[in-house]
Amino acid sequence: GGGGGGGGAAMKMGLELLEEMERSNIEVDVYTLTSFINTAKQDGSPHAIATAYGMFQSASIHTRRSTRVYATMISALGRASFVDEAEQLLDDALSIGVTPDVFMYGAAMQAVADRARDAAGEQRVRRLHARMLAQGIADSEVTRRIMSRLLRRP
Repeated sequence: GGGGGGGGAAMKMGLELLEEMERSNIEVDVYTLTSFINTAKQDGSPHAIATAYGMFQSASIHTRRSTRVYATMISALGRASFVDEAEQLLDDALSIGVTPDVFMYGAAMQAVADRARDAAGEQRVRRLHARMLAQGIADSEVTRRIMSRLLRRP
């Protein structure tokens, strides 16, 4: 929640920092990238999140090879209603050798559950959940809560 007010300033500062790192040939590391994505998520605007997504996509595979970065990006994309992109990142992760974890699945399930409130959306959430379980990943508090909310819907 929250947001608004100073979000734009934080994003601007984050972008300037990343551009300065680029100019100085300093590789963006996992912590810097995660922080920037979180700043965009707090800003909440589709523009800020699209900017972070662009930064994520242009980051080296070495930097992206982290379930934490993926979970943070999936969550931010969901916040801006980029549900397809959020879900797609599970496959994208696999393609570079990152095995999706419970946090990534939870973020993807949350993204779909929050935005796609119809039967098709419900099916997508169930499919993601089944895929997670088939991968041998146990439910977390978050995934359990998402599934129990689905069952309670009229």
